[in-house]
Amino acid sequence: MEAEYMPVEVFDKDQFITLSAKAKECRVVKRAGMVKLKLRAKKLFVIKVKEEEAKELTARLKCPVVEL
Repeated sequence: MEAEYMPVEVFDKDQFITLSAKAKECRVVKRAGMVKLKLRAKKLFVIKVKEEEAKELTARLKCPVVEL
């Protein structure tokens, strides 16, 4: 049984953008070669993308973006 507080990993970029409409903010965490985008909504939604894809994805989000 999965705990309710566990983050949900999203693999579809369009679904992630749709979820961003209900999010309080999107946190951007940069790692070596990868960027992790975290939507803070009722649940935590996470997507991992390459740095180039992250720039275009953050431009399309419908919530405030916070870079960490």
